[in-house]
Amino acid sequence: MTALGSLADLYTAAGSMVDDDGAVELVTIADEQGAALDRATRQLALEVEGGEFERLRDLLASARRLRWRVSAAPFPPEYEPGTNDLVAGILDLAEQCKLMAGGETRRVLDDLARSATALNTAKTCPLGDFLLESLRDVDCAGCLVVVSGARAATATRSWFDVLGIPVPVMSDRDKTRLEVFQTAFLIGSPPLFGPAAFGAPSARKLVYLFPSWIADRGLPISPFSQYAEGGIRPQARLRRIGSEPLIPQRLRDTEGQLAPDPIWKQAKARLPYGADEAQARKILLCGGLSMMLDLDEGESIRVLDPSRPAGSRVQMQQVDAVGPGSYLVLREGHTDSGTLYERALTRLKDQAPRVEQSQATWKTALHDRLQALGPGEVVRRLRTQGVQAAAQAPAWTAHTLARPQGSDDFTILLRWLGLPAEPHRRHADMLRRARYQAMSDIREALEAALGDADMNELQRTGILRLDLDIEGFAGIVATRVLALSPYLDVVPRSELRIPKGDESARWLE
Repeated sequence: MTALGSLADLYTAAGSMVDDDGAVELVTIADEQGAALDRATRQLALEVEGGEFERLRDLLASARRLRWRVSAAPFPPEYEPGTNDLVAGILDLAEQCKLMAGGETRRVLDDLARSATALNTAKTCPLGDFLLESLRDVDCAGCLVVVSGARAATATRSWFDVLGIPVPVMSDRDKTRLEVFQTAFLIGSPPLFGPAAFGAPSARKLVYLFPSWIADRGLPISPFSQYAEGGIRPQARLRRIGSEPLIPQRLRDTEGQLAPDPIWKQAKARLPYGADEAQARKILLCGGLSMMLDLDEGESIRVLDPSRPAGSRVQMQQVDAVGPGSYLVLREGHTDSGTLYERALTRLKDQAPRVEQSQATWKTALHDRLQALGPGEVVRRLRTQGVQAAAQAPAWTAHTLARPQGSDDFTILLRWLGLPAEPHRRHADMLRRARYQAMSDIREALEAALGDADMNELQRTGILRLDLDIEGFAGIVATRVLALSPYLDVVPRSELRIPKGDESARWLE
C-alpha cells in the first residue's frame, strides 16, 4: 500500500473511534494475585505515611515497580529477567523491615512478600491467558498487540515466538508503523497510552485489556480535544471478565497513581563548592544508563532530533532545555571537553602557545584568589563588582573553558584580578572560536555516521551506539532522557556527562 493509501486508512480508523459503536472496548480481567499485591502496596503506603523508617520507603518504591510491571505485562515472568531481581529485593527488604516493625506492619510485610512470590512463580497470568484466548477467537488475522515500552514489546515478541503466534507486537512509543489493523489489543489501562491511542489509532477497533484491580479506567482526553470542533471523544464500552476485587474504603484514596515515579536520593546541600566541582542533576537514560548533567550558566550539550532529515539532526542545546524525551549524544567513558580543547589548540596552530600562556595567567590569578579567600568570598566580591554569573567563578579555572559566558563578566573579572583586558580577551575569544570550529567538525562526523543509522530503531529502543572515524571520538551513544532528578548535587567535574550503567533506569524504558 502506498503512503497516501496508508494515510487514508489512518483517517478512516480515527473516524471510526467516534462513529462506530464499540470501536473502543475496555475489558477488565479478574486477577486475584495482582489484586493481592495492589492491596498490600496500598496498605504499605499507609504504614509509610505514619512511620519514619527509610527502609520502608525503599520497600514501597520496589512494590510500586512490581505492581506497575504486572499491570501491563501479559507474558510469564521468565520473559522479563529483571522481575526476579525485583522480587528478590522486595523479599530481602521485607525481612529487614520486620526487625524494626510492629505487629500490624509485620502482617502487611508478610502479605506483600506472599503476593510478590506468587506473582513471580506463576506460569501465566489471567491477563496473558485472556489475550491468547482473544487472539485465538479471531484467528489472529488483522490483529496487533500494543504494549507499554520497548522492553515489554521485546518480551511479548519472545513469548509469541515460543508459542508460534504470528501477531505483530509494537511498543506505544513506536510511531513508525503506517499500516492500520482491524483490531488492536492494548495491554494496560487507557491512561497508560494517553489520548494518542485513539486520536491516531493503529486499528479500527481498540480493545484495552487490564486487570480489574486497576481503578483508573477513564479515557484520557487531550486539552486540545476539549475545545476543538470535531475533537475525538469516543464512548467506551466496558466488559468485565470475572469479579471485581474488593478494595477496603480506607485504602481507596491511597496509591491511586499506578505508574511510580523514579527514586531520587536528595543529597545534602553543600555550597560553595570547589574549583574542580560543579552543581549537577542526575539524569536517567535509555539503555540502563544515567549521568550527572552540570548546570553551569550558558553551558550547552549535544542533542539529536531523529525526526529531522539526515544532515541536520545534531544540534547544541542549552542544558536547561533538556527534559524527558530529549536525545543526548554522549561519549562513553569520557567527556567531550578535553578532546575538543586539544582539537581547538590544533586549529590555532602557531598561536596556540600564546593563547595557552594567556589563559594560564588569568586562571592562575583566579585560582590563587579562590585559595586565599575561599570560593564563597570570591563569589561575594565578584557580585559586588557587578559580575552576573559570579556563582560560576570556581568553574572558570578549568583549563578547557575559554572564558566566562558574558563578555562584561570577563572584563570585570580581569580588572578585579589586576590584569589588562588585552591580550586576554582576544586570546580567550580565539580559543572559543577554535572550540566552536572543533565542535562543528564533530557534528559533521556525527551527521555522516547518522546518515546510515536507523532512526526508527533509535525511537523504538531509545538508544543507538556509533563509532566515529575521528580521533578521540570512538564510542558515541545517542540515548533518550527518561527522567531528571529534582535535586541538585555537587560532584567532581571529572564525573560530569559520562553515561554509566544504572539499573534503576531500566523499568522506565
